[in-house]
Amino acid sequence: MSVNIDLTYLPVADRQSSLEEIDNALDRIVAAIARRNPDVEARRAAGGGNADTRIMVSDGQSQIKIETSPVARGAVYPARTMIASEAVTELFGGALPLQADRWNFAEKQREEEADTFASHLLMPIDDYRNQVDGHDMTRDLLSHITDRYGVSLLAAVRKWIEFTSSRAAMVVARDGFALWGRASASAYRTGIFIPSGMPLPDGSVAATPRASRNAESDDPVVVPAGVWTFSRGSELTRELTIFSARLDISVSILQFDDVAGDAVLDEEADWDNYDQLTSCEQR
Repeated sequence: MSVNIDLTYLPVADRQSSLEEIDNALDRIVAAIARRNPDVEARRAAGGGNADTRIMVSDGQSQIKIETSPVARGAVYPARTMIASEAVTELFGGALPLQADRWNFAEKQREEEADTFASHLLMPIDDYRNQVDGHDMTRDLLSHITDRYGVSLLAAVRKWIEFTSSRAAMVVARDGFALWGRASASAYRTGIFIPSGMPLPDGSVAATPRASRNAESDDPVVVPAGVWTFSRGSELTRELTIFSARLDISVSILQFDDVAGDAVLDEEADWDNYDQLTSCEQR
């Protein structure tokens, strides 16, 4: 098997400076491969511009060619950091951005299994409903739930999302991207869908830079339409976001106004999968 990986050098600089930085970057890549995969051979090779702008990587059976052009530098659009799919993460043991490899497929599975156990055995639905019915989800209410049942924040929020009749969704994120999300049944029927890897939108509480975060709000913050955008459009959102330094994640609860019955999608209708998975690009 042979795979080619083409790289583009950023940022744009004068030619000589760019060639020097490209050379240094390729050396760092070779060193990183050797450090993480001692059984794999990685070596520089001749490429464009009469320079060693290629890296040949081989394990004896498969070969990967990594190269960059010393001429076609820069990018038409701003660079974006993307998260690899769960299938790629599971197969190769890592993802981008760098910290995302700590939330791999196995870790997510373990978290979901623990939350499912907590939901069924530790939080009886009738008692749970008595605690939360008729209330917007707030920090105080979440603290009450986690203390009453001795469960994690994620388990408490997932339980509420699963049974609430309100239009709501949760987004678990790290490094500016959604790791995963979940929408209540009524929210899902009105086009609320959280694709893994969705960038957190500018203007949302969840996207607040770490250095700019003041004391976190106890109550949901009203976020205007045009910020949280989904496949069927955008609307005013009440957002409660909690940042966990220990887990290095943010947990956002998005609450939406009820809609008239004719605005709800037919549950039997098929959604356009492209719309769902690319909704985060339509901004």
